Amino acid sequence: MMHTKDAIIGRIAVEHGFLTEEQLAVCIKEQALPQSDPNQTIGRSSGMRPLTQVLLAKGHIQQGDLLALLEEQSRRVNLVEEYQKMLKLELLFGQVLVKNNKATQNQINKCLEAQEQIVSKGVTPIPRLGELLGAGGVRPTRIVELAVDADGAGGARDVERGEEDR
Repeated sequence: MMHTKDAIIGRIAVEHGFLTEEQLAVCIKEQALPQSDPNQTIGRSSGMRPLTQVLLAKGHIQQGDLLALLEEQSRRVNLVEEYQKMLKLELLFGQVLVKNNKATQNQINKCLEAQEQIVSKGVTPIPRLGELLGAGGVRPTRIVELAVDADGAGGARDVERGEEDR
């Protein structure tokens, strides 16, 4: 199984034109092959070589490219972590919308898939579920109505962000 950070750096290398999807697949297979130097696996429980090491050895990237790739990898890992924290609230918000007939489950699923694709490409800021639903034809006023209805106390509440209007 490929390490998550390796998957991200592989995707970035393909996006930046360092190699093709096919070449990446070959590198991933080679990554799993046994190494001659056991010291190269320090910190990696799987025993696999880091993908960057394989990319360097095969000449797909140069040492000078490595820093930029690692910086972008770090940014995207942080973005994925941010999305994972946000996802629980997005899922709850989607359930409330479906339960109250403000959106269909299919609409929610498509928007969540779009969020995931956006995150995988490293695009910021991550659009919220309500923003994507609005862009997909669900009337924003229906979402605001639901937020007000869900609050029950008469005060408008931003259900997506968990913030109250004052």
